[in-house]
Amino acid sequence: MTVVRFARRAGPYFWSWLVVLFLVAAPRGLEAQVPDTVPPDTAPADTVPVQGIPQPEQAQPPIAAPDTAGVDTVQVQIPPEAMARDTVPDDSLAQDSLVAVPQFPRYRRTGLSGWSTGRREWNREELLRYHSLSLLDLLRQVPGFHALRLGDFGQPVGISTLGGAGGRVRVYLDGFEIVPLGATAHDLQQIPLGDLESVRVQRRMDGLRVDLVPMRLPDPRPLSSVEAATGVYDTKLLRGMLMRGVGGKATIMAAFDQASSSGVGFDESFSFNSARASVAYALGENSGLQAEIRSENAESGAQAVPVDANRRTTLLRARSRILPYLTLDAMIGSSRRRPADRDSLDVDLSSTQGAVRAAFDPGRLWLEGEARFHSNADALGLAGTELEGRAGVLLLPWLSGEAEVRTGSVVGVGGTRGSVTGRLGPLAGMTGFATLGFGEQPLVLGRDTTVSVPVGDPGEGRSENRIEPRFSAVSASAAGLRVGVDWQLVNGNLGGAAVLLPDGVSAPFGLRGALDWGSEAVEVGEARGLEGYGSLPVPGTREYVRLDGWFTWWSELGGRPYVPEYEGRVALTGHGIFYGGDLEPSVRVEAVQRGPTQLLGEDASSVAPAYSMLDFRLEIRILDVRAFFVWDNVTNVQTAMDFAGRPLPAGRFYYGLRWTFRN
Repeated sequence: MTVVRFARRAGPYFWSWLVVLFLVAAPRGLEAQVPDTVPPDTAPADTVPVQGIPQPEQAQPPIAAPDTAGVDTVQVQIPPEAMARDTVPDDSLAQDSLVAVPQFPRYRRTGLSGWSTGRREWNREELLRYHSLSLLDLLRQVPGFHALRLGDFGQPVGISTLGGAGGRVRVYLDGFEIVPLGATAHDLQQIPLGDLESVRVQRRMDGLRVDLVPMRLPDPRPLSSVEAATGVYDTKLLRGMLMRGVGGKATIMAAFDQASSSGVGFDESFSFNSARASVAYALGENSGLQAEIRSENAESGAQAVPVDANRRTTLLRARSRILPYLTLDAMIGSSRRRPADRDSLDVDLSSTQGAVRAAFDPGRLWLEGEARFHSNADALGLAGTELEGRAGVLLLPWLSGEAEVRTGSVVGVGGTRGSVTGRLGPLAGMTGFATLGFGEQPLVLGRDTTVSVPVGDPGEGRSENRIEPRFSAVSASAAGLRVGVDWQLVNGNLGGAAVLLPDGVSAPFGLRGALDWGSEAVEVGEARGLEGYGSLPVPGTREYVRLDGWFTWWSELGGRPYVPEYEGRVALTGHGIFYGGDLEPSVRVEAVQRGPTQLLGEDASSVAPAYSMLDFRLEIRILDVRAFFVWDNVTNVQTAMDFAGRPLPAGRFYYGLRWTFRN
């Protein structure tokens, strides 16, 4: 296979520079430019309350979380578990009174956020303070989230959490599932970050759910931003976004995202770029239509993982807030993956997806349900029809519970699974919880098949061989028990939990070109482990400096592959806002310790060795300009690897600037 010559990819395409110039020049001037940090007294109405029980919107004014020189919530810290609802109020013209154009309403999110539920969320301001090449780097802050990489940026990555590995990660873009066409696991490195307003992650007993919410206009002025960075290994990053109202009824958005690297030793080249355009039209104060198109290109020069394909998604959705506490959402869209000459697959892959969902949340009771279908499901290893429901109740200020259930079949293998969670507290700052998982779930297995396809005129009798994916599924247990406690201290949190998993089946990651593509599922035994987290201010620093961290440790793994025996992350973070909000420095020094990890593949007994690593991040915001510096593996460890024989990058750094314009 021909290796990509990065000479032609050393910088962004010529047309991408035109996009950036357009994004910068589109606003009518910079006279009204203000810092992109929202002052507490002008926080938008959709600010997430961090404490207390929100009532329906008419009786509950928005609570703005202060953004002073205190907690740097971008870090590992988990939101306080004080029965605080993280529901985002829906929108109306009254709530968005500063916005000239009615906004496309947000979908109402339900449920509790915190250590007991395994949910972690980043808002727009937190995302602005975090700089990375991909979504993967952001999610590594989630406690118990293990990312196993095959090399440098762009090479395949497997995700494991709560003792599970392949086929357990689901990614949704405002309710539309981003499906892994041609594989069994989605690559989180091929998801753009620049146009997101929030990211929400939930660790469930049957896997991981990632919800992405696109950006919306925060006030009447057009909004644009540009981010550019460069670094070692020929690393380059370019992002741009523009949003503005049109005609008093519509809002348009255009965004571009490109990241590239020549890789470790300049022999693992990878380039990813994404372009997105959307238009939202207001049918009224509480209803709207939205059309969106996304185009993504991924190209890899690594011989072990030949990727060269374009993915295009078109989407149409309608949303309405029927009542102050009831939101309905319907969408239909299609995704298509078309390979180029060097791609490992020779066929086009496409699927049409439709979904309807509703969220009901009057206060102490919340209900949410969704139904989804995929066309061409068996050929792509997807669920043809899937139903999901969630419910919760706050019986007393110190007693609550919630439950969720999902059902659907994949390639003829069905399963109904879910979980029930109960909480007692907070009492004296402490909340006890227990989550019980139940049911069976289908896990998808993939392999390549060579097929003979006729070409030319039918009478010629000519044919050629093509590589196509084939999918099957096995039934695996979704049962498990997680019992723990969350202790809310003054300006800090501590939490711990014990996890028990029964014996069952574990599936490979399904990483194309990696060790386990085409491997079968393996039987595993009972697993027992402990996990914990903490976020505490350092005494004497006036809360400018915090110590954050999490760990997982398994006393018994039962032969489960891709689950580190132990992993811990400890970070010393500093964050503050000075000079009336004009200066905002942030710094993070993080130490990572990972234990041995059993692997699948040609050698089922292979084990990735333990390693330690040190990472460093620095950002300084002055008005609307953010300068950042990211240095991974500061100590230049060259023997670290998540897969045997696949070393991770040794000592890489990149630096850049991000500008935000509002006018």
